[in-house]
Amino acid sequence: MSMLHDIETSHAVPTGIGLGLRARFLDRVAEGEAHGVPAFVELSPENYMHRGGKNPARLEQVAARFPVICHGLMMSLASTDPFDPDYFAFLKGFLDRWDPPWHSDHVCWSGLDGALLHEAYENKKRMNPHIADGTPIEALFEVAREAGAAGGKICGAGGGGYLLLACTPGRQPQVRSALEAHGGALADFAFSPLGVQARVAERVWRPTV
Repeated sequence: MSMLHDIETSHAVPTGIGLGLRARFLDRVAEGEAHGVPAFVELSPENYMHRGGKNPARLEQVAARFPVICHGLMMSLASTDPFDPDYFAFLKGFLDRWDPPWHSDHVCWSGLDGALLHEAYENKKRMNPHIADGTPIEALFEVAREAGAAGGKICGAGGGGYLLLACTPGRQPQVRSALEAHGGALADFAFSPLGVQARVAERVWRPTV
């Protein structure tokens, strides 16, 4: 009997050396290049929840070859913020679907009103100070922070493009007004189960499966 069969039938604990499933080699693992090498694969559900495109199909292929265990990133267990019931509902659906022997998460990796997002942005700037240094979008970021935004990040290639901000509902009017007063333009967006898409007029671009 294989370890995969043992886990599927009795929730046996996987043993041996596993592989952290990363996007850069997901296709290769799904296509069988790692067959017989790791004893199991570990993945973060957040990388597959709400996702369209090829990733869900690739995960199907991987799970047919290897036992899957899960390690999450977004429970925010040590935060003083309330738990997000929508996140837990989607997480439960994912875990029910793949039925791993366990799911773990960080105690210390938590957020507070976007503070984790801001800390990540500052760390990114330390690694590459030139991503936004001296650019208009850096100035807009500082304006938003002064107006009450808790954190944010630059989307795209840096130095231009879009700025994604985390802000409590009560602070949003002040942040919007401050950005517009300094030349910022607000763009509507939405989270989509189909993954990343770009729209120009009636034309829609999305990654191919």
